[in-house]
Amino acid sequence: MVLNGGIHWLVKRDESLVIISFLLAEEEVREIQVPPNCSTGIVELSVFRDRLCITSFSLSLGETYNEFWVMKEYGVRDSWTKMEFGIPYHRLLHSGFWTEPHDLMLVDATLLVMCNFDDKSFWILSILHEFGEVDGFGSMGVYVESLKPLIDQEQLENSKDDGHP
Repeated sequence: MVLNGGIHWLVKRDESLVIISFLLAEEEVREIQVPPNCSTGIVELSVFRDRLCITSFSLSLGETYNEFWVMKEYGVRDSWTKMEFGIPYHRLLHSGFWTEPHDLMLVDATLLVMCNFDDKSFWILSILHEFGEVDGFGSMGVYVESLKPLIDQEQLENSKDDGHP
């Protein structure tokens, strides 16, 4: 995942997790600590409102354990903040879409939920198509249109002059 000019991923080291960040412009690698007690169960790294976030889920002795953490200040371990979410879930992902103060969340790959984390309100969104209601989502992303062409026309013409296809 790309955030703050760097590529981020989770790495397991010595039975604990750490976030590795490769800053593209500086060509520098940094480590970012995960929230406390976040090394057990299933842990996913994502982005929440241009901030790092982590969701964790585990089952132990019949108990479900879910946490949703947001890093308020990039790179500062003490800025991890546990967020409250009003719906029970196993897997929670941010869709990438938000507008103050609402966030579109994907819950257990089956529900789209619009959340207001300030007042802890939410509503479930239904998506209908000609055959009925959509009952699951394989993945989702944000589409951003651009007027910039993917291929520079001048560069394409120069490569043809050099004998390249």
